[in-house]
Parts: sequence; structure tokens; C-alpha cells
Amino acid sequence: MGYISRKQTPVAVAKDAGSEYVEPVVANVINGKYPISRPLYVYTNGAPEGLVKKFIDFMLSEEGQGIVLATDFVPVKR
Repeated sequence: MGYISRKQTPVAVAKDAGSEYVEPVVANVINGKYPISRPLYVYTNGAPEGLVKKFIDFMLSEEGQGIVLATDFVPVKR
């Protein structure tokens, strides 16, 4: 995922002692099986307008979400 490089070895983790170990891959974050993940929130002061709206629209667009996936981060669920 985003911060894992070739210099690191990702390891499977379990939520607790009785849970199965889960690999850190995008699919496991999306389906909720991987227990170590967090969302990224974008806040604006009121409804976004102008360049801020254009940027948020781009982030959520197919192209923007493609960049997210290409850099090994987890896209927004749609």
C-alpha cells in the first residue's frame, strides 16, 4: 500500500488473538478485513467553490481515483 516500499516486508496482522491474519492489500482494506487503516477526510469552510471544488471533483473523479490506485493507496468506495 502507499507507504510500503521494496525496502519493507509487509506482514499480515490480526485484529485480536482469535482473529485470522490478513494481508495488507488494497482489497482487504476496501472489504474491511484489514484492521489497520484509516480514512482521509477533506474539510472545507462551507460548500466548496472555485478551485477548491475543482480539486475535490478531480480527486473523486475516475482519473483522480486512478492516480490513488496507481500510487498504491486505497480509493474512495463508490
